[in-house]
Amino acid sequence: MPLRLLLLLIGVAGLTAACAQTAVRDCQRADWFYVGQRDGIVGAPIEIFANYDAVCRKADIKADRVAYENGHQAGIQIYCTDANGFRVGRNNMTYHRVCPPDLEKAFLTGRARGLQLSGCPAQIYVFEEHLASTEQRLKRREQRLTSPSVPKAEMDRLQQEIDALEALYQQTAAELDDVENHCLEDL
Repeated sequence: MPLRLLLLLIGVAGLTAACAQTAVRDCQRADWFYVGQRDGIVGAPIEIFANYDAVCRKADIKADRVAYENGHQAGIQIYCTDANGFRVGRNNMTYHRVCPPDLEKAFLTGRARGLQLSGCPAQIYVFEEHLASTEQRLKRREQRLTSPSVPKAEMDRLQQEIDALEALYQQTAAELDDVENHCLEDL
């Protein structure tokens, strides 16, 4: 057997053993409520628990289904809202029919509005990125303004910049609303 192939096989065996050890550690340390909540918040179907359970069983560790289900239910309460439905629709993400009947109507209503906007993601992206950038600049100036070593003249300049950035942020947010409304009207 060529040396190169032997080294490759040794490397693969080592990686497989490392992955197995990681899975064992993950199963031992898992906060199953948190894992379920995290999956619920992103709208993952509860059936995904079977994957976790299978991995943990291979390591002779029992995954806590009750804690996972309780966490998943808590996460679903966050996921199944009108606002999140809008985000899911706007980003053209898959809905796995995880919302309970009492929450599904609001989620689907938001998702329908978001799906109408899915043709406008580039325009919306530009405004959202501009908002995020403006917000970062605002935070940096606000942090500098609260520093005890800032001279008075710089404090005045920083406050003027903060005021200007806040106005820019408000204007950009209003323009984003206009773009979203325009996109809805075009459909």
